[in-house]
Amino acid sequence: MARARAVWPQAEEVVLPGADHFTTPSRPEFAGAVLAFLRRARQGALPEGAGR
Repeated sequence: MARARAVWPQAEEVVLPGADHFTTPSRPEFAGAVLAFLRRARQGALPEGAGR
């Protein structure tokens, strides 16, 4: 995460306890985090080039 923040200070890390690479996409918390990211990107709240 430190490397990501060096490039993108607004980077966020979302941890889903008990989730793994196979179960994460099916978790409501994951969908919520992705949708929140997309909403911020749509509103222009992300740095230029982020999420593209």
